[in-house]
Amino acid sequence: MPMSDQCTLFKQKRLSRFSSITADNRKKNRNQNAYDSTINHFGDRYRVDPDLIKAVIRTESGFDCYAVSSKGAQGLMQLMPETAQELHVVNPFDPRQNIEGGTRYLRYLLDTFNENINLTLAAYHAGPTRVKQIQNIPQIPETVTYVKRVLHYYKGYQKIDRFLNGFGGTSIRVHEAVTIR
Repeated sequence: MPMSDQCTLFKQKRLSRFSSITADNRKKNRNQNAYDSTINHFGDRYRVDPDLIKAVIRTESGFDCYAVSSKGAQGLMQLMPETAQELHVVNPFDPRQNIEGGTRYLRYLLDTFNENINLTLAAYHAGPTRVKQIQNIPQIPETVTYVKRVLHYYKGYQKIDRFLNGFGGTSIRVHEAVTIR
C-alpha cells in the first residue's frame, strides 16, 4: 500500500475513534458539519471557543434546529423565549440567529463568571441567578449531569481538533504514518 494511502487510512481510523461515528449518528454529524462555518464565525466574533459552542449544541438539541424542550426552549442552543427576545433573536429556529444568540449568551455568562466554564454551563442550564447566589454549580441532578455532559463533548471536540491540527491540514508527520501496518 502506498504511503499516502496508509496515511489517509491512519487518519480515518484515528478520527473515527475520536468522534465515535456510527450508522445511527452519521446524519447528526452531517448536520453538525453544516453549522461549522456559522459556529466558527460567531465563536470568533464573541470570543467563545467553537468547540464549546458545538458541545452546548450537541447537548441541548443534538444539532436539531427545530428542537423544542418540554420547558419551551427552542432551536439548536435551546433558547428560552424570554432569553431569545432579550438577545434579539427573532426566529429561534433559524440556525444562524440561534447560534448567534446562544453564543452571545455564553459570552455574557463567561464574563459574569470570570471565564469559569463550569459555572457558565451551570448558569446556561439552571439560570445565572442560582449560580450567582451560591457561586457554585447548583446541586440539581439535571444541572450536574448537564455540565458533565457538555464538558465530555467539549473535551472530545478538542481532541479531534488537536489531532487534525497535528496533521497541519494535508501534511502528515512521517513517523506517525510509518507505524501503520
